[in-house]
Amino acid sequence: MSSALKLEVLNPSFKGKAFKFKEGLALGTAESCQIRAQHADLKPVHMRLITENGKPMVEIGQDDAHIFVNGKDVVRSELRHNDLLSAGPIKFKVIDEAMISRSAIRLDSLLDQIDLMV
Repeated sequence: MSSALKLEVLNPSFKGKAFKFKEGLALGTAESCQIRAQHADLKPVHMRLITENGKPMVEIGQDDAHIFVNGKDVVRSELRHNDLLSAGPIKFKVIDEAMISRSAIRLDSLLDQIDLMV
């Protein structure tokens, strides 16, 4: 399931940029982070993406970092479709491409049924 997840940036300057969920992907100010940004509210390793028991998760990268999932300050949290994730000033929306595909298929099916009724 985690391979279908992506994090879409909501900040205006990078709106629409997306990162596929990848085990170990880190965000922070350190050169070792795959997603790097410089901001006073970001730690060297602010957050990491992990998989735990087959579930996509996000966790803080160091003890003094704060991440928020749907407005709740968390140390570690499972990521689900439409979750809002904040790390310092950076805001993401979690998109599960499999959920979007299923919704599109259901919508197509409903439209086909309507056509049959007419």
